Amino acid sequence: MKKIFFASMFLLLSIASCSQKVSFLSLSEKIYEKNGSQQSVFKLNRYKRDARKKIYSNEGASFLRGKIDTLYLLEGYNIETGTFYCTIWDKENSISYSYFREKLEVQSRSVFTEHQILLVTRWDVPAIRKEEDVNGNWLDNNLQINAFRCYKEGRDWRVEEISFKNFYDPKRDH
Repeated sequence: MKKIFFASMFLLLSIASCSQKVSFLSLSEKIYEKNGSQQSVFKLNRYKRDARKKIYSNEGASFLRGKIDTLYLLEGYNIETGTFYCTIWDKENSISYSYFREKLEVQSRSVFTEHQILLVTRWDVPAIRKEEDVNGNWLDNNLQINAFRCYKEGRDWRVEEISFKNFYDPKRDH
């Protein structure tokens, strides 16, 4: 009887813990679907998804294989060079990388400014729009940016997205 009780408890705890977890790869698929899984001439969304799959297996991204609470992604595609950049973070960890011609390179520093990362972490859409208007018209503005916030709402995972023009303030973002 004791064995049945403990087996039942183990099964219930296993089911409860599995329902709390979501894999980064399944979130990546949700982003792919939300971000337009439809085929474009350049297949950019598939390219981004492939890069996310590659970073997932990188040892520096081990936090993506653990329990995910809220996850943020800043993705930028440089139209001129064909390079994709991404920074992924949660409340304790982050990883940045570039992806060009199916080659992934982990970056020691994000191409996105600390201010951009802060505004996305706060999910301050009005401030992002204001920055875009005030500081979005500088010479080297060929980076198309999408930001994502992935979080649990009830039993489901929500993926919110905002696209914005790259912005830079030389007095603040040096």
